Amino acid sequence: MALNKQKALDAAQKFLQKGQIDKAIAEYRRICEADGEDLRSLQKLGDLYARQGHRQEAIATYMKLAELLSSRGFANRAVSIYKQILQLNPLLVPVYVKLSDLFRELGLSKDARIFNQRAIEILQKTGNQDDL
Repeated sequence: MALNKQKALDAAQKFLQKGQIDKAIAEYRRICEADGEDLRSLQKLGDLYARQGHRQEAIATYMKLAELLSSRGFANRAVSIYKQILQLNPLLVPVYVKLSDLFRELGLSKDARIFNQRAIEILQKTGNQDDL
């Protein structure tokens, strides 16, 4: 049976109004499973995961969102999402690399170097110098 997206969105909103975050998450998951490219629902799902302390789920959702934004030419929005990911886990080297690439794409070479350097520092501190 196909998902009625509007009904699911309405249900999620009602759950949020009642403070039933886990039920709202379930609705947004259903929406994202049916339409994995719904940017707004992915953003909301990531935000709810983060709010509930589900860091890994939030990071995975935000990563998908940032990649979609980047591939669609929304580099500035992707940067914002990658920065949210770093707030959840500041040691994710691939995120620093993606930010470096995005800043380079935006013509902000100084910012690109800063994020690239941060990735190198983390790799050195964690002993993963083979990944350099």
